[in-house]
Amino acid sequence: MAVMALAGCNERRDTPPEAYAHLGDRLRARLHAHDFGFLGPCAYRLSESVIGHIPAQECYRFAPPQRFSGVWVNEYEGSRFCSGAKVDCPYGTSQTWLEWNGPLPAIFERDPERPDAYGLEFIGRRTLVAGAYGHMGGSRHYVLVDRLIRVEPVAAEKKAGPGSRPG
Repeated sequence: MAVMALAGCNERRDTPPEAYAHLGDRLRARLHAHDFGFLGPCAYRLSESVIGHIPAQECYRFAPPQRFSGVWVNEYEGSRFCSGAKVDCPYGTSQTWLEWNGPLPAIFERDPERPDAYGLEFIGRRTLVAGAYGHMGGSRHYVLVDRLIRVEPVAAEKKAGPGSRPG
């Protein structure tokens, strides 16, 4: 506990209760149920030792579908989307986690021969409430891609950051 306080972990950044689609999840968030050994929002028990989570599109409240364009950087345990960007989405500039409603299209599967940054145009939905989304809660918003319209590789500058691959 002392280590957490010294490391600054006492400043928690949770997703607010009003971000959740279902009343039960809003209550669990408001009561910080996970702090007391209960399941947190959108979680369910698969077995005694395994916890699952419902899909984001069922868990969070989203705005109606709209057209987005920008640059997406697909990283190992990371996802950065810079809405309106044309060339790059440098580390530290994005507060939006991007994910696909359905399987990831094959063009985006990680391969050292392909770039990690793409110019996208798509129809998607953005969370209504800012919170702590994505891997380790590092993004303020979550965008769910419903339909891809256009994709083109972008030669984004590789910058070291959490989830970046060297090279």
